[in-house]
Amino acid sequence: SVKTVGEIQQHHRDRNSEILKVLQGKHMTAYEISSLLTWSTGGISWERLNDFTKRSAVLETISHLELLFTKDILQKSNQDGVYKYSIIRWVL
Repeated sequence: SVKTVGEIQQHHRDRNSEILKVLQGKHMTAYEISSLLTWSTGGISWERLNDFTKRSAVLETISHLELLFTKDILQKSNQDGVYKYSIIRWVL
């Protein structure tokens, strides 16, 4: 279905809010965060999604995480080549 600009903007606000709720008090990878987010999968659990779908979900999650990082809402740390994100401040 065709979405309006306002609907897309609302989706991004909702997704960012959901990410912050998942991250509250934690340090997590993009994969870990993705596995806990709400996805339109037709009722298929995260564990049963195919690799392509999971990869796409993680890439979408990374785009949100990096935006929140550039806005100084999140910090990220590199632990042996693995990035983990955590909340600096809760502002959207």
